[in-house]
Amino acid sequence: MSAIPTHSTISPDATRPETRSPIRRLAFGVVFVVVAAVVFWRWEQIAHFFAPPEPKPVIEKHEVASVASPGLLIVDPDSSLRKNRLGIAVARREEVQHPLLNVTGSVMARLAVGKEHAEARWDFAAADVAAAYGDWLKARADETFAKKQVDNVQGLHEARIKYLTTAANLSKQLVGVGTDTKRDLDKADSELKQADIQGQKDIFEAETTHKTAIRTRGLLERQLLQAGVDPAVVLRGAEGLVLIVADVPETKVSKVDPGQACEARFVSFPGKTFQGKVGRLGPSISREKRTLRVTFELNDPQQKLLPGMFADIGLGTETRSLITIPAEAVLHSGRSDYVLKEEGNAFRVVEVQVEEQLAPKPNDTAANAFRLPVSSGISEGDRVVSAGAILLKPAMVKALQPHAGHPEK
Repeated sequence: MSAIPTHSTISPDATRPETRSPIRRLAFGVVFVVVAAVVFWRWEQIAHFFAPPEPKPVIEKHEVASVASPGLLIVDPDSSLRKNRLGIAVARREEVQHPLLNVTGSVMARLAVGKEHAEARWDFAAADVAAAYGDWLKARADETFAKKQVDNVQGLHEARIKYLTTAANLSKQLVGVGTDTKRDLDKADSELKQADIQGQKDIFEAETTHKTAIRTRGLLERQLLQAGVDPAVVLRGAEGLVLIVADVPETKVSKVDPGQACEARFVSFPGKTFQGKVGRLGPSISREKRTLRVTFELNDPQQKLLPGMFADIGLGTETRSLITIPAEAVLHSGRSDYVLKEEGNAFRVVEVQVEEQLAPKPNDTAANAFRLPVSSGISEGDRVVSAGAILLKPAMVKALQPHAGHPEK
């Protein structure tokens, strides 16, 4: 029998609930008070953080440039754009010899000096053109020969008909007096009719040959013209004549006239200018390039220009009076050019016709260094926007609309 223990193994503290110490309770209370104070102090920021975002207010923008009516712009006179960025230039009249149009071409043919036969003195840049020229010479000779044949056949026919008519009349008289029989008269009339029919046939064949020669010559002439070689110039050309061919855009054809003065500059001869004139215009517009082939005639007695040399050609170099404005004043929209002409406190959109840019002059300022001749649209003394004009292009495009400045329409 086991002994009963006199002392228990269970601690007296194990049966009492766990309690927090006074220090821990104090620390918890301090933290709670601090958090409450922070929340109270920053309540607006915290509420704003969790609140949904408010819509941003719409700020109305003030338009510096506006459309008053179709073709009329108004720029705020107090804006920085009007005060600091827009420049005004005055359209002025100048006497210039600047080309109306510049194109690039090449020497197609030249009339060499010293060769015995004029028809053999032409040097060409292309073999097919030289072949066409040779065929054209032959066609001209064939046409001349065919024309002579027509004249000869007609003369022979008239002589034969005259002879047989006389013979028939004589036979008729002899039959009347009883010397010839009726059979002899019928034979004479038959020979006359047969000669007339054969003569008409010979004339027709000769004329057909002549017409074929004319048609062949015409086709070869057209081929030469399309290549830039004028047959008429080939026949009457003087020694030293040079033919230059260039393709002029269809939109610029109205600026080209036969006999118009021109000047050419060649890469091979920098600084040297050759004077000449516009020759013949091409017979048709190229469907692929939309250009017209134009021939220019130059005089080169020293034989420096060789077939195939490239040249920059300026058309219309005669002295003329032009209205000019700075190039930066011209704004392009669609297929037209415009300027903004000053009208009081507004600017009128005016369509203009401009030409090739003028070369800078030594006495021009930087703002006016590059000027454009204007053939229509503005007059001498008109004030137009120059510097900063490009900034008004969006407003200008709006002003070109049919109902610009009238939103109710």
